Amino acid sequence: YSRRIIWLKFTRSNNNPRIIASFFVESIKELQGCPAILRTDRGTENVSMATIQCFLRRNHQDSLTGLNAHRYGSSHTNQRIEGWWFFLRRNWSSCWMNFFKDMVDRGDLED
Repeated sequence: YSRRIIWLKFTRSNNNPRIIASFFVESIKELQGCPAILRTDRGTENVSMATIQCFLRRNHQDSLTGLNAHRYGSSHTNQRIEGWWFFLRRNWSSCWMNFFKDMVDRGDLED
């Protein structure tokens, strides 16, 4: 239960299940292994990740094999990571978000 952040990537949408699943798979490849257990909220972007996690752990011989390799939890229990995202956005990313928005507004970057 390390609460380790296994990836940090920026994209246009954090709600597209294909994008989130691809980030998860890329991280598993980089780490050369998947977590013993994955916990997510019930957001639609997490369904593919849950399926991938259970599939990858289907043949393990411990208590966290197959469907036990993933757990859904309520999003209100994500206070620590939500606090981290708030801090990141307030202190580090707002200037970059404004920078790229200005580029789109000027026509320097396609939306």
